[in-house]
Amino acid sequence: MVPRHVIPYLRRQQVVADVIEHSAIIVTDIVGYTRIASDINDPDSTLRMLQRLYVAFDDAAVENLVHPLDIIADSWIGVAGAEPGVTEREAAERAATLALQLVQLVPPGLRIRVGVHIGPVVAGVLGIRKPKWTLIGDTVNVAARMESTGQPMRIQVTQELRAALMGTDKVDNAGAAEDEANKSRRESYETPDTDEVNEPQQFRFVARDDPVQVKGKGLMSTFWLEEAPAFGVGSLSSRLSTATARAVEADAVRREVADALPVSPQKVGFDLESTASVRRSRPLS
Repeated sequence: MVPRHVIPYLRRQQVVADVIEHSAIIVTDIVGYTRIASDINDPDSTLRMLQRLYVAFDDAAVENLVHPLDIIADSWIGVAGAEPGVTEREAAERAATLALQLVQLVPPGLRIRVGVHIGPVVAGVLGIRKPKWTLIGDTVNVAARMESTGQPMRIQVTQELRAALMGTDKVDNAGAAEDEANKSRRESYETPDTDEVNEPQQFRFVARDDPVQVKGKGLMSTFWLEEAPAFGVGSLSSRLSTATARAVEADAVRREVADALPVSPQKVGFDLESTASVRRSRPLS
């Protein structure tokens, strides 16, 4: 699905290029999916299982103002902070809240891993016959590594994500982060009341004992994101009651996107020299 703020540029048939400084990427993956799929002789059963799961994920994402980005095989990917005017802390809060909800939405018999990271990405629409809004950058790769090196039914986050939630400066992974983690293995954080948050949301971070090896990054100190006892994601049912209304809005966006796209490849006529920057805070290079 294309974000609403991109639609006007599609209508003008412009190539969309955008640098998003604070993008929180959520990556999920079904544990043992290959075995599960091979055990199901009827392919319809596999598709029905994925459909139920990812429709629930999409609804929860829309409710939390997170953009469902893509589904690749059994991997669901979302992004918080894609639209203009979202602060780093807001993007991190949306991603963390959704990550906790996604784990709660997994039905019995299935397990998922979840990874979350925040950082800059390049966003844009690629393709002509089937245009697709996508994200490119190291932030996406790190989020994927948080998922792949994680544990079943746990959420692994980077220090950048934790710092964004805590409102603190980022600490070098190899230095003070480990000292602080050793001093206090378990921390809690409660977001302040704002106009957008009707009730306190608490997140607990548990430092992982062993650093994670990330290609191009080296060893990274990471954290497990958990819900604090005082805040129950058990209130999930009441929170998801607004998902239907959000889904209706999402359907309206899809219709706008369909109307904005050319009806045939011959009528595309994208002006490759006219590149629209939706929210470019630094030049593309």
